[in-house]
Amino acid sequence: MKKLLIAALLSMTSLSALAETIYITAVEHIDLGSSSAGSGAMIGGVTGAVAGDSWGDIAVGVIGGAIVGDVVSDSRDGVKISIEYLDGRQRVVIQDGNIKNFRLGTAELEEIHHGSSVKLEIRPNRR
Repeated sequence: MKKLLIAALLSMTSLSALAETIYITAVEHIDLGSSSAGSGAMIGGVTGAVAGDSWGDIAVGVIGGAIVGDVVSDSRDGVKISIEYLDGRQRVVIQDGNIKNFRLGTAELEEIHHGSSVKLEIRPNRR
């Protein structure tokens, strides 16, 4: 009974199971999140169609909606990190973060287990 309870509790919590030394071979800034320009264009087009009565009104609505959607896009900073394990295997990890927090060289790769899913995260190596 005690083992079953412990196993149930462990599966509900986030645990750091492994921190492994790796070598960062490349770091690239990327934008994470989805842009709402497409939905802005659709809403603008519908608004243009309702408000106006010509194809020009619809086109103006689509263009305006795309511009507004692009301005209020939901993006955040991320990094694309190419790594090499000590045994020579290579992998790319994409995660939230700022490129200024990472440099080429030795770092730690953390494997985070949460239930049945596993997330890889590289700890910043620039202080």
